[in-house]
Amino acid sequence: EESVAVWRRLAGLPETPLSFRMPHLQSSDPTSATRYVWGNDPARVQIQFMRIDGGGHTGSSKVEELPWILRKIVGNMNHDVDTAEEAWNFFKDKRVTSPR
Repeated sequence: EESVAVWRRLAGLPETPLSFRMPHLQSSDPTSATRYVWGNDPARVQIQFMRIDGGGHTGSSKVEELPWILRKIVGNMNHDVDTAEEAWNFFKDKRVTSPR
């Protein structure tokens, strides 16, 4: 969250983000996911932060599951989003514009 605050200030974006609670897909999943977005226009500077509450040190997956021994080591895996898919959805339409 501190890193997000630094990038947000550097980009001149407002303090208050839009927030979206991701649908909870598995009732047995003790985690939850919330997306925070600063900057309304995807064609301009935008920052997104996906917060996983109750998750461990592992990526999220809608279909994969960690073996029980890995869950004991790295913690719970969120099943509401796919980490790679979320990253791609954010970056796929971003373009560098040349200064005029």
